[in-house]
Order: sequence, then structure tokens, then C-alpha cells
Amino acid sequence: MGQEGPQTLLESIGSGGGKIIDGVLEGFGGVVLQPMRGAEKHGAKGFGTGVVRGLTGLVFKPFVGVADGLSDVLKGVEAGVGFGGDEGGDGWEGGIGGGSGVRVWRPRRAVYGRERAIRSYNGEDAAGSRLLTRTSMGKAR
Repeated sequence: MGQEGPQTLLESIGSGGGKIIDGVLEGFGGVVLQPMRGAEKHGAKGFGTGVVRGLTGLVFKPFVGVADGLSDVLKGVEAGVGFGGDEGGDGWEGGIGGGSGVRVWRPRRAVYGRERAIRSYNGEDAAGSRLLTRTSMGKAR
């Protein structure tokens, strides 16, 4: 199953900008097209209904375009930053988002004892905890 929508921040900005422009153009186009369509189907009454629909679209369609555009941009930001969990499990190789190419600068903080107490960061303890986690030696039996 492939992913839908923009995959990078640059693609998302392009896609989002296009949706904003589409919303604005649809809003302005509706002011002209809706009265014409209404008049074709229902005469003068349809023309009046078309004017109301066109003006309503003029107000709302740009907002919908902006919302869709921002949604695409935020999807691109999410893809670029790599939210979605650390698939590597140890907080070191996978980086942010598990393999997004961003490296974490230090191993995860070690937790201590059965209570999983947190203390000040200690690089040696963190490296030892990482080693135990990677080799499965630290699992309780």
C-alpha cells in the first residue's frame, strides 16, 4: 500500500499552494458559473439561486483551499521531521522517526532498578543500558 499525498516538505508546499490557488479560483469562478447554470435549469429563479450559491462559494471555497493547503504542508513537515516513533528501539541509530536520516547525539537516558527511576544523565550508564537493550541481556526473566 503506497503513501498518499506529498512525501517531502518541498512537495507539500507545492501541493498546498496549488490547493489554495484552486480554492480561490473556484470561489471566483462560481460567482459567474453558478448563476449561469441556475438560469439554464430554472430560469430567473435559478439565476437568483445561482447568485446566492456563487457568493457563498466566493466566501467559503478559499477557506477550504487554505485548510487543504495547510494540511498538505503539515503532512510534509511531519514527513520531514519524521514523527511517528523510534523504530530502532534504542534511540541511537534510527534517529528521529526511525531512519529518517537524523542522528540522535547521545543514547537514551538509562533508568534504574525495578521502579525504572530516572537520574541525571550519565553517558556511561546510557551506553551500558543501550548495550543491554540491544543484546537482550537486560531483559528480566
